[in-house]
Amino acid sequence: MKYFALSELGYETAQSNAAYILETYKLQLIGEDLDNYRRALMLWKRSAGQGFSVARLKIGDYYYYGQGTEVDYEAAVNHYQIASEQLVPQAMFNLGYMHEQGLGLKKDYHLAKRLYDKAAEISNDADVPVALALFRLNTCYYIDQIGD
Repeated sequence: MKYFALSELGYETAQSNAAYILETYKLQLIGEDLDNYRRALMLWKRSAGQGFSVARLKIGDYYYYGQGTEVDYEAAVNHYQIASEQLVPQAMFNLGYMHEQGLGLKKDYHLAKRLYDKAAEISNDADVPVALALFRLNTCYYIDQIGD
């Protein structure tokens, strides 16, 4: 409960922790689970407004999956873009996937590859997911080339 009280006072760490608790433990503090997602989204937005780059990633995820809001790929792209400019590798990966699939923006295999490579360059943890994504990307690219 302390995180929730401190989040209302504007403490960024408390905002992000309270949002994490709401989305992870599905507490019934507010009512339905959907209300928890709306509340968590509001807290992530406050946290992002204070410069917490991972909160931008979380907001993008909320818009991508429609948690606490309607699915909005363009809003997800916007937040992933901001987070990727702040060098969050998961945001770069997600943005690459959206370019690969043409979700919320024009399909662009070359830009997707560039974003996947940048994510792997920034984080060693991204090496395996990026390798798998690049394999899928190359396969889709060649299938599209054969189809044309």
